[in-house]
Amino acid sequence: MKWLLIVCLSLTSCVSHRATTKVLQSRYIGRSVDEFFTQHGPPRSGYPLGDGGMIHEWDSPENEFTMPGSAHTTVNYTPNAYGSGGTAYANTRYTEPTRVVMGCSARIITDSNRRITKIAITKDSWGMWTTSFAYEYFSNERKASATKPAPTPTASGRDATSTSRDKGRKTINRGGTLFLE
Repeated sequence: MKWLLIVCLSLTSCVSHRATTKVLQSRYIGRSVDEFFTQHGPPRSGYPLGDGGMIHEWDSPENEFTMPGSAHTTVNYTPNAYGSGGTAYANTRYTEPTRVVMGCSARIITDSNRRITKIAITKDSWGMWTTSFAYEYFSNERKASATKPAPTPTASGRDATSTSRDKGRKTINRGGTLFLE
């Protein structure tokens, strides 16, 4: 039974990874790498190629949460030799709270005109709802761009979702996950 669960989880992970790769390739192959970086943030590093192209390493923003700790107590009872009374032993095991960090990375290869020729996910953690954070990240981006919310003005007249460091880009909070537009 345990092996069946492992096989099912493995297949789910592969499907999500393939689906994410297809989405990225259909969306960005042939387009300017600047479009990707404008939408998702700058690359972590870049390596120039001999033909004038570049290899870029990009990381998603990390999403993290803390899983609460727990305690499990087991009680064992040993009766005495006389049949009346005995000794009870309690053993409690504690599990510390665990910090879970989710994120993904991609390798983006461009030609000398800064057009994307190849894009692939190189690191992918478990997501909140599926086995692929990258799948959730890029699927949510697709949903977010289809239903852009109206800006919320503040007392100063500025859009409440924008920040000065984003220089014109909007940060939108959807269910605790921040997206940059």
